[in-house]
Amino acid sequence: MKSDICFFPEPFWSKTNGWSVCDVDIQSWAKDYPGIDVEIQLRQMHNWLITNPRKANKKDWRKFICHWLGKAYSKAQIPEDYKTTRTFNKPKPEESHTDKEPKGWKEALKFVVGDQLARFKDMPWTHLPISVRTEIRQLLKKMENAQSV
Repeated sequence: MKSDICFFPEPFWSKTNGWSVCDVDIQSWAKDYPGIDVEIQLRQMHNWLITNPRKANKKDWRKFICHWLGKAYSKAQIPEDYKTTRTFNKPKPEESHTDKEPKGWKEALKFVVGDQLARFKDMPWTHLPISVRTEIRQLLKKMENAQSV
């Protein structure tokens, strides 16, 4: 269960209601663990906790969630250079969500991420890792220069 208004400062889980997590937390985790679908991971955590009731007595749910997401992130087949985009700092102004998507970026994405296309193809431009966006811009610029020659 998600909420825009956080009545509880910490996420928590119950067998009957599932997760009580603020959207702010979900967005933060999605940013901290790029390429990981946080919503799917929360459902997997819920199912795991249901099937392992003895292990469902956590004192710190945030720690449990972050540990789970960290393991999922480590197991994910994300190219190493994309993993370096994981940051806990505020984005620089040029990296913010006001970043305009260039024309033709979806086609260029195929060439930039190669066999990792399935992981990135449904992401909006602003959710792509900064390194991927940079490579796409460079590729589009090269293609534009090649056409002008």
